[in-house]
Amino acid sequence: MGFAALAGPAAAHDPGAITEIARLPAGVDPDAAAVVAGVHDSAFVPLTDKHLLRVERRPSWWRVRVAPPRTDEDRVLAIYEPYSARVTAWLPPDYHRVTRRIYDRDLPRRWSRHALVFALDDGAAGVAYLRIEGARGYPLKVTALDEALFAARDLAHVRIAVAVLAGLAAIGVAVLLFWLLLRERVYFLFFAYLLFQAMFLAVVTGEAHRIPLLASFYAEFGPKSQWVLATLAFALSLSFLQEFAELRHYAGWLSRLMTFAAALLWVLLAAVVVPMPFPAERLPPFINSAILVANAAAFAALGVAAWRGGRAARYVLAAWLPVLALSTWRTIQLNLGFELPDALEYALPVATTFATIVLCMGLADRMLAFRRERDSAQAEAARDALTGVLNRKAAMQWLTHAFDAARRRGDALAVLYLDLDHFKRINDTLGHSAGDACLRAVVENVKRELRHADLVGRWGGEEFVVAIADASLPHASAVAERIRANVEFRCRDVSGHVTRLTVSIGVAAIRAGDTRAEALIERADQALYDAKRSGRNRVAAEAAADPAPAAA
Repeated sequence: MGFAALAGPAAAHDPGAITEIARLPAGVDPDAAAVVAGVHDSAFVPLTDKHLLRVERRPSWWRVRVAPPRTDEDRVLAIYEPYSARVTAWLPPDYHRVTRRIYDRDLPRRWSRHALVFALDDGAAGVAYLRIEGARGYPLKVTALDEALFAARDLAHVRIAVAVLAGLAAIGVAVLLFWLLLRERVYFLFFAYLLFQAMFLAVVTGEAHRIPLLASFYAEFGPKSQWVLATLAFALSLSFLQEFAELRHYAGWLSRLMTFAAALLWVLLAAVVVPMPFPAERLPPFINSAILVANAAAFAALGVAAWRGGRAARYVLAAWLPVLALSTWRTIQLNLGFELPDALEYALPVATTFATIVLCMGLADRMLAFRRERDSAQAEAARDALTGVLNRKAAMQWLTHAFDAARRRGDALAVLYLDLDHFKRINDTLGHSAGDACLRAVVENVKRELRHADLVGRWGGEEFVVAIADASLPHASAVAERIRANVEFRCRDVSGHVTRLTVSIGVAAIRAGDTRAEALIERADQALYDAKRSGRNRVAAEAAADPAPAAA
């Protein structure tokens, strides 16, 4: 979650083959040749900690003593969490100068970007000199290990990092598909957050250099790539949480505080990207402080929302609480320059992945609930209360949509116009309850002949309109005939009354010159009139015409 979520992986606490770490007093920066020649060895101050370089912002000199190897195994000197630091090393036995940054394009490809790695030729023992500049005051961990052991640790790191990134990528693709299908803003915010969070994790775990476009950004912007991606991810997460947990509704001024913190992050992001009169390297403490404030506001707002009955806020608290706690801990550690605990290296990305999975479940639950409520309300408003089919307005909207789609694709479309024969006589002689039962019986028999993509709507008192997708005039006429025969055969008796119910049906199909759906209804109505005039209980189709041309 943002810059605080994970600023770099931790190394194991064992120093390996390192027997001593010493440094020149702060502020002392002598000539490199003199240091490597041993002129200043007496000025180096040994440290009790044999795995930690507590660097400052100014350049500093370090002496690392490596014990003789027990075997002929090659060794490496690895420096973890270098962030923006530039490390220049003079290594035994020949003390040639090697300068590296974690963002350099030409680092040895056999290692991940888990650490800056310097090969100790032929397992060389002795003294290595390091000059570190450009650091931001974060402690660096250093170890000297047999190459095989380091390779095993490096591979384990890569496997975990790739697993986390793959998990986030898979979830991100699913969320993107949901957004493309549903067009709900909250899905887009969640996807955008996941995208930048995954890119951020790829940078800080060192896997960004394996992704072509991200590798260029990673190499070009160096440590700024972390700040930019972290700020984007965290600001987007705040917007997502506000939308998802409805914090503007439940949390009031706490929600406004989150909005202010997000706006401040955008300003700080602009300060990172756009040239400013002050060094951008001074911004991380401000970014981390803004994130601390936003984390506290988010946690408080979610608690208030959950207490006030927000279902989504409870999902977020269950999923996000570990991430909020760990990211706050990490931010404090970064601002104060404490040593990064080993457990925090993988706890945060794993917790982020877990939170993402839980939030996906909560998001799906929330959106399904909204859609069920909306669909239920829309269905109730669009349905005829007596028969359960679409009412005239909804049926016309559906038919217009189907007509426009058929015209675009050049598909066929047919309409049946049904009318119950002598329906007034049934109402007058048997009562309106029997008439209502007849209407429901006709709908039941119509539905027997329709597919899922077809439509039936009540057009008037005893009139119904049926739209049949991808159906020519002969095909639609055959469907109409089956409906007519079913009604005649099955509706002789309805609800205990002898009704001898029949229907007359007019059929029309889309033509090349049709520009509106109403034309189909009008021609089907005219065909129905012909069926009535010819004696009722029959199907009449309009005169055949050229089919609609295929869409360009």
